Amino acid sequence: MSFYLGYTCETLCASVPRLLAFAMYKVPFGITLGDGYVFFSDWDERAIFRGNMRNGEIVSVVKNISHPMGLQFYKGPQYVDLTARNPCDNSDCSHICVPTRGGYRCQCPDVGGLVLTDDGKRCVEPDNFLLVADYNEIRMLSFDTRDTTAYPIIQLDGAPNIVALTYDPEEKFVYWSSVNTGMVSRGRLTGEEISYVKLFGGGIDGMAIDVDGRTLYWSDGIAGTIEMLDLGTFAHKVAVKDVDKPRAITMDPIRSYLFWSDWGKEPKIERASLSGGNRTTLVGRDLESPNGLAVDADEGRLYFADGTLRKIESIAEEGGNRREVAAISQKMDHIYGLAKVGPALFYSDWKTQSVAMTDLVTGRIDKVITDLIRPTEIHAHHPKELKVRCPSGTFYNETANLCQYCVLNNYQPNPGQTSCRLCPWGTGTAGVGAFDIKQCDRSNLPATERPRNSENTIPTYLLNNKGPGVLLFLYIAAGCVGFILLSAALAAICYPPSMGDPNRSNDKKNEMAGNCVQPTMTTLTRKNRAFGWDDEGETDNREKDQSTSTFQTGRKWREGGKSSQLEGAPSRDVNLYYNETKRSQKVTYLKQNNF
Repeated sequence: MSFYLGYTCETLCASVPRLLAFAMYKVPFGITLGDGYVFFSDWDERAIFRGNMRNGEIVSVVKNISHPMGLQFYKGPQYVDLTARNPCDNSDCSHICVPTRGGYRCQCPDVGGLVLTDDGKRCVEPDNFLLVADYNEIRMLSFDTRDTTAYPIIQLDGAPNIVALTYDPEEKFVYWSSVNTGMVSRGRLTGEEISYVKLFGGGIDGMAIDVDGRTLYWSDGIAGTIEMLDLGTFAHKVAVKDVDKPRAITMDPIRSYLFWSDWGKEPKIERASLSGGNRTTLVGRDLESPNGLAVDADEGRLYFADGTLRKIESIAEEGGNRREVAAISQKMDHIYGLAKVGPALFYSDWKTQSVAMTDLVTGRIDKVITDLIRPTEIHAHHPKELKVRCPSGTFYNETANLCQYCVLNNYQPNPGQTSCRLCPWGTGTAGVGAFDIKQCDRSNLPATERPRNSENTIPTYLLNNKGPGVLLFLYIAAGCVGFILLSAALAAICYPPSMGDPNRSNDKKNEMAGNCVQPTMTTLTRKNRAFGWDDEGETDNREKDQSTSTFQTGRKWREGGKSSQLEGAPSRDVNLYYNETKRSQKVTYLKQNNF
């Protein structure tokens, strides 16, 4: 298909008719402007060109590039200090070092399947990643690093129209099909060792690999078959015949099930054994264009997407218990590929030309890959368990490896946390999943759980600034005077003047002081938790409510200034336990024995 540069940049180049007149290229890709020139790359010519926007002259500035892509014009300083030391001379970058102002940064090649580690120095092959087939290339998004860019790992000349793909972790080969060439090919994540496996001439829309059985499965929409290939001997066999228009295919190696979708005259989803036997219809109604399939072996459920109905559903692998994923349905345009990693569900969308991810727990949807051409099949490889970064209002349950809402009267303002915060004393939330302390309010608690004497003691007209400020001052002053008088009275009782008599014995002084108990406060706050203390091997566990409990204890002076034990408190440390998400947390309150 011919492509006119002027058609793409008509708003930029409208004043350059001579450039528009003859600038015709087949596969231009990137374009940028600078210093009166337009620079563009072309895959067919395998070069980068420069067009003069004043006279229309076009010349090639870089040749013999396999797939020149995006361009960016940068005008640096006119004078460069050639005597300055290159900061990259002593860098510890494993692949590419880029000088920056005051230092350097390490990078990885855009093509090659390598990602930068979190230390920012080494380029490695990721262990967990998502593969996306996009027309004439395969992109990879790593789950192991903070880099959220999907880099191309395999790029093919011409217009192969890559549709199906899968990954073999045993031999580390990516397999894909080309609708236009009718071939099944494979290559490394680095883009090397690309070769064709079989030439079938059909329309392969879906692929799956039985890693343990060393078997490659695919669906042929033209032949109407489900076929299999031995990866050791490359022996080929038709597993299932008489399928109308099969598309997606996936498998559950634990239960030895093979699933495929059929978008023919009678749309359905079928299941068979890995050898193709025991064929049965799993879903046979309320379908129009069943496309993507994904298996959750732990749940024993099959997820399926309908591109026309714009929804995703799941069903038990044995049949029954069909339900819709309400968080996603009607929020996409045309789903094709589907992949599941823990509570995260990934799907490709033809119309938005993107790949999105939704959290099945929180319902949050994010686009993870954008600016694609025509994304089709996706494949998630995750041998290592992934830790989910939970949004605010939730916490990460490590045991279940999923996000859970903060329970009633708790909140969490920050994402990526492993617990929630308890609302301040005397307040609560209206529901679960609170993400702001402002959602903690006294009115959310039942009247019986609200703190006593919590009504305002200052008149309302003072709080509303409608009364004289001198009254507020009098309230404060009266409080201060009362405190001073109370302190004086206590001092008179505990330390009478007679204690200063040198003729009085120390034993008598200590006896008088021993009658004076100095109160202290120890406050424990908890939510639906059991607390207890161990006193000489005996445990006293009592269930407490959600309100804050205050324990009044006392201390007595001992003779000779020695420390004393809290009266009414356990002789050992008080341990506060609670079990939420099957983990125990222990908070120890230290005894204040020294005065």
